[in-house]
Amino acid sequence: MSWRTHLGSSAWRPAGSRHRRLSPLTYLVLDAALAQVRAWSDSGRRMPVSVNLSARNLLDPQLATQVADLLAVHEVAPELLALEVTETAIMIEPVRAERVLRELAALGIRISLDDFGAGCTSLSQLRTLPISELKIDLSLVIPMTRELDAALIVRSVVDLGRGRTLVAQGVEDATTLDALAHMGCDEAQGNHFSPALAADAFEPWCVERALGVKPSADVA
Repeated sequence: MSWRTHLGSSAWRPAGSRHRRLSPLTYLVLDAALAQVRAWSDSGRRMPVSVNLSARNLLDPQLATQVADLLAVHEVAPELLALEVTETAIMIEPVRAERVLRELAALGIRISLDDFGAGCTSLSQLRTLPISELKIDLSLVIPMTRELDAALIVRSVVDLGRGRTLVAQGVEDATTLDALAHMGCDEAQGNHFSPALAADAFEPWCVERALGVKPSADVA
């Protein structure tokens, strides 16, 4: 979920965690996201979507049931939904978090570990979790072509994450993208491709990309 402000997901997740209506908020975001996936599917585009979860979400024993209900309501295949969690959120109560994540994964939903490499948790501590995707933190990706230490850490994360889909966040230029591809990173996201787009701007962007047309600068 993106906001038309300068706040990133890391800025709004903690605030939401303190909000009494976090569960309704999460439900609202999931409902809107899956409704959009359904709309894309109806227009002939099979597009996946990702939604961030907070630490409190991972302690909600009803989360998997609510997500399953929404998937059924919108008739969306579970593999088109990815739920993103952070290392910090998992480690607050790892046993309970693992239970919820396993219930979600059992539905066929992809579990993505967001901001990996930013915390102090090792991949070995997370090896028992049903994580199918690792998103390398942009604080490591952005400086990797200028700072050797950052590049070495990114390479280590890529090597450790073999067998999972590896996504680099914060790719700003072709040089960084080429370096990541050489390391074996599977996917990338960042302003090198496009800034965050509203749903109604995304489909024209896809058409422009397919035609080899550079998106106009005022699409945001």
